[in-house]
Amino acid sequence: MASAGTSATTAALLLPDEEQLRTIALAAVKDSGIYVKDDWVRDFIAESVVADVTDGGAPASSDDCYSRFASLIVEQLPEVEEGEVRDFAVSLSARLAAAVEELAAEQRRQAGGGDSDDEDGPIGGCAMCGRQMPLTFHHLIPRDVHSKYKKRADLRSQQDLNRGIDICRPCHSAIHRTYDNKTLAASYSTLEALLQSEPLQKFIRWAQKQKVTTREDMANPNFRYRR
Repeated sequence: MASAGTSATTAALLLPDEEQLRTIALAAVKDSGIYVKDDWVRDFIAESVVADVTDGGAPASSDDCYSRFASLIVEQLPEVEEGEVRDFAVSLSARLAAAVEELAAEQRRQAGGGDSDDEDGPIGGCAMCGRQMPLTFHHLIPRDVHSKYKKRADLRSQQDLNRGIDICRPCHSAIHRTYDNKTLAASYSTLEALLQSEPLQKFIRWAQKQKVTTREDMANPNFRYRR
């Protein structure tokens, strides 16, 4: 279950409501391929996830998710395979993170504090996952560290600082959820470096299995990114 450290860092974040959490947990069970014979066991797992996340916040990573829920899965399903438990943790972590980011983005829009990078642009191929999705622009060197990097001889021009890639919102959110801006600028300032990141590789594999978002979806005021 959630640790005190996890609770302190994540509880302040917006969280999906209980019904959304329940849906996410059930979807993660399905994604993992875990065989659950009895519906009550599946429901118990989902309700346990709801209670844990409501109390302690969303997991900080798939590893955090594994540490919080592996024992729950094994206790209820002794025959489960280790890989299936890992897949459950990866799926649950990614789905929860996407849901939290969606709520945060909506809050920013309502507060009028949106960033131009967050605006969905034309449909195109995401440079990260390759899906045809509405694209956002990711600055390879985040703008809040530009003043520091202007002093570097190899990054003197504004054009150098403003280079970036077009990626879908879920991949964009995954990048900023995984690394802070200083780390991105120092170690992940190229597409190649981002694609070599193990946490991002895991997210990309998950994202590639999800349905794509269409322009019609975006025009729907009730649209929410598929999780």
